[in-house]
Amino acid sequence: MADFLSLIQKNPLGRPLKIAITGGVHSGKTTRASEWIDIFRSKGMVCIGCLERAVFDAENKRIGYDFEDIHSGESRPFARRVNALDGCWKYQFNDQIWSWYERGYKQFPSPDIVVFDELGRLEASGDGIMPFVETYIRENQAVSAYLFVCRGDVMDMLSEKLSGFDEIERISKET
Repeated sequence: MADFLSLIQKNPLGRPLKIAITGGVHSGKTTRASEWIDIFRSKGMVCIGCLERAVFDAENKRIGYDFEDIHSGESRPFARRVNALDGCWKYQFNDQIWSWYERGYKQFPSPDIVVFDELGRLEASGDGIMPFVETYIRENQAVSAYLFVCRGDVMDMLSEKLSGFDEIERISKET
């Protein structure tokens, strides 16, 4: 496990650090981000953002995802699997969640750590939450560090969009 805490505490760059946790689908990226959030909080750091948590049914099958506000612990449904007309499983997204999602970032004017979870293909192409992420970073330079949780297959594109990462932790296990 990388030592992000020491890196943040000794930051010589004079700007917020950009740290990435990356790996394949279902590799434990969000779980690792949660572990880091717990460490940061134990040192008195204010952490904000949202985590994308998997939701399972009674048979332990993944049926969707919820957003969890890091600071409050409140969760809201984000996506649920639905059986499409062609017989394939697809996700139906809750488009009403975005104002709640953004509020989780804007309610604290001076956080220490800001987390953006599950940046993937949409964000790498400039869509999804990427416009919000880019604006937030541009407008919030008093943050100690940004923690990005990213799909491994789009790391290079995300790194280019975000002007590089200062540190990267790669998760290799499949869960």
